[in-house]
Amino acid sequence: MLVVDLRRLRKPIALATATILTMPSTVYAAPYVKGTIIKKAEPIIELMKEAVEPIAYGVMIWSLVLFMLGHKAEAKDKVKGVLYGVVGIKLLPWFFDILNSVGV
Repeated sequence: MLVVDLRRLRKPIALATATILTMPSTVYAAPYVKGTIIKKAEPIIELMKEAVEPIAYGVMIWSLVLFMLGHKAEAKDKVKGVLYGVVGIKLLPWFFDILNSVGV
C-alpha cells in the first residue's frame, strides 16, 4: 500500500498552482488549441463513423457462424459487443458536443 504524506506535497502543489495562475498565455491559448485539435480530428471521426457499419456486419456474420457451430455464449458476447460499439461510436460525437457546449 502506498502511503503519501500530504504535508510534503503542500509546497509543490502550491508552487504548481502559482505557476499556472501567473501564466495567462495558457488560459488564452486553451480554447484555440482545443478548437484546432477538434478540427484536425474531424476526418478521423468521420472515418470511424463510416467504417463502423461494415465492421459491425462482419462481426455479426462471424457471430452467427459461431452460433451455428454451437458456441452460443461466445456468439452472444460478440453480438452484445457489436451493439454497444455501434451505439457508442454513433453517439460519441453527440456526447462531446454536449460537453463542449457546457464548457468542459
